[in-house]
Amino acid sequence: MTTFASANSSLLFFALAALLLPLLSFILLSVSGKRLPGKGDWLATGLTGLSFVAALLVFMGVFQSDAPHTSLLFKLEWFRIGNTTIEAGITLDNLSVLMLGLVTFISLLVHIYSMAYMKGDPRYHRYWPYLSLFVFSMLGLVLSGNLLITYMCWELVGVASYLMIGFWFERPKAALASQKSFIINRLGDIGFLVALMSLFSLAGTFDIQALNQQIGDALRQAAAALPLSDTADAAGAISGTADVRIYIAAAGLTLAAFAKSAQFPLHTWLPDAMEGPTSVSSLIHAATMVAAGVFLLARMFPLFPGELLDVIAVAGTFTAFLAATVALVQFDIKKVLAYSTISQLGFMMLGIGTGHYEAAIFHLVTHAFFKCLLFLGAGAVIHHIHEVKHHHNLEIGEQDMRIMGGLRREMPLTFWVYTLAAAALAGLPFFSGFLSKEMILLGSFGWALEKGGFWLLIPLSAVATSLLTAWYIGRQWSLVFMGKSRTPALAHVKEGNLKMKIPMAVLGVFTLFIWFSLNPFSTSDIALAGAFSANNTAALLQGVPGIITWGLLLLALVGLPAVLYTAFRGFSMKAQFREKESGLENFLSRGWYLDPVYNAIFVRPVLWLGNSMQAIDKKLVDGFLHLLERLVRSLSKVAAWLDKVIVDGLVNAIGGRARSLGDFFRGFQTGRVQQYMALAVFGLMILYLIKIVLDK
Repeated sequence: MTTFASANSSLLFFALAALLLPLLSFILLSVSGKRLPGKGDWLATGLTGLSFVAALLVFMGVFQSDAPHTSLLFKLEWFRIGNTTIEAGITLDNLSVLMLGLVTFISLLVHIYSMAYMKGDPRYHRYWPYLSLFVFSMLGLVLSGNLLITYMCWELVGVASYLMIGFWFERPKAALASQKSFIINRLGDIGFLVALMSLFSLAGTFDIQALNQQIGDALRQAAAALPLSDTADAAGAISGTADVRIYIAAAGLTLAAFAKSAQFPLHTWLPDAMEGPTSVSSLIHAATMVAAGVFLLARMFPLFPGELLDVIAVAGTFTAFLAATVALVQFDIKKVLAYSTISQLGFMMLGIGTGHYEAAIFHLVTHAFFKCLLFLGAGAVIHHIHEVKHHHNLEIGEQDMRIMGGLRREMPLTFWVYTLAAAALAGLPFFSGFLSKEMILLGSFGWALEKGGFWLLIPLSAVATSLLTAWYIGRQWSLVFMGKSRTPALAHVKEGNLKMKIPMAVLGVFTLFIWFSLNPFSTSDIALAGAFSANNTAALLQGVPGIITWGLLLLALVGLPAVLYTAFRGFSMKAQFREKESGLENFLSRGWYLDPVYNAIFVRPVLWLGNSMQAIDKKLVDGFLHLLERLVRSLSKVAAWLDKVIVDGLVNAIGGRARSLGDFFRGFQTGRVQQYMALAVFGLMILYLIKIVLDK
């Protein structure tokens, strides 16, 4: 491990440039974006482009395709807590620079696409600072070497997501969706906060490298049946109670990752998040932000005990299957892709849970390309249906696939790149999705065979989910592009301009296998396989019988195309749809009724409790306070009367008498000496007479 003291300082400069340029964009656009040319679109896109160039230079200087690899560190003192120094800095290793390049590249393409997609929006000038804030937050998250700063950027990512989901806040659904995503993600963030406290109490540091090393050693010692206290460093950073706090911290991080990456049971916010602009959905809710949970688990992977990894694997597999079944019956073009994103994130969680986080990261990368492309393609379709709708004054749903069909002729480029992305999502050979998904499936089979028993249900369920994936994406592809147009006016839909075409074309190129492996049927020479750990694809294949390896390949070559063809035949020529859904379709289309269940178990009781507390506050607390206020007011009136009538009356009476006496005696003050002497003699005479009377 080296530091920047001995490393090329230019890497630090370019890394900081990649991080801070989006922040500069956010500040400039927030202050004067409305007055800039193009409402700031060229400034935001240009600075994001420079950030990508800097990120690319860092990637080329750091990334190594084989492990172990070198991490370049930069640290400086942030603040002190007693004798403990908290350092802030960045870490440049294979994982961080890969995410750095991925986030900036996808962001640049989405910026270019948005210049056409969002043009004419009344809040166009607000869109760009929101996007810049997200890019900065996401880059800070992936570069941070300090878990506390990671948490801060984690929260900023959530804020940016909230702003973008509710971008069209005048729409009730968008406003509610932004609130729902914010609340559910806050539940996960509580877990992150608990993890922070547990880890700091355990190791006295927020440094990610130190936490992974110390606690990873503790877990390895525990697995070897050695006392955890034996792993303490000279300062006693790890105590004998480390096991409890490790589990608490790992559970908290898992909760945070499940909320951010939309895993069961915290997944219901993501489909509703599609109320935001489609360009936002492609960047934040398909390619980058939702992958933050997977990234967090990969970054902190040494902290996770084996039992918790098993939970992650099971939850990921169930989430993937659940979301895939719901996607089967959706008619909203973006909802299909939203549930598909949840499902693919479940595959990534399966890779994490089975111990092959390098496979999960590989699928994260390939998924970012083809899912972003799918959303951009869907956005192109929605954008131009919207124009036709307003031009012809049609009452149609812009995202309803039932009104589409035959768009391959009107939108040929969108059709072809969408086809490439759909093939990659389905996992067909010659496409990137096949390689990454194959790696996860092979790893899960090896893991399950080692554990034995019912654990084999996990990879088998993942295989079944892969078939469902091919079905729902084939169904969508057929309903949107094949057959004849089910709405005659849409025959006049035209392709977008170059700002929309170029990003889609670039992403389409990256759905091909050649960027990741020279062999389209094998994962053995994939650079990412050994870039994050000492394991490579050969390690994944250990313990996996050849029949499983060949079976998965046969499934990809024969089974998936058969499913796609069946979906094509079933939906490409469909002109009418049933008005009434079957019981199963109703169950699936409503997401297994999880939202109503959550409403019954959580939302309604909380609302009832809130309303009850409001009633108690209004009727009891406020009633008592109002009664007390009236009593105090009455007492104050009595006191005012007593003060005015009795106290003031007595004081005024005494004062009046004193004034009368003063007035009386003032009459004797004439200034004449003769009068004073006469009065004195008269007074003496009176006193003498009084004495004579008293003597008798």
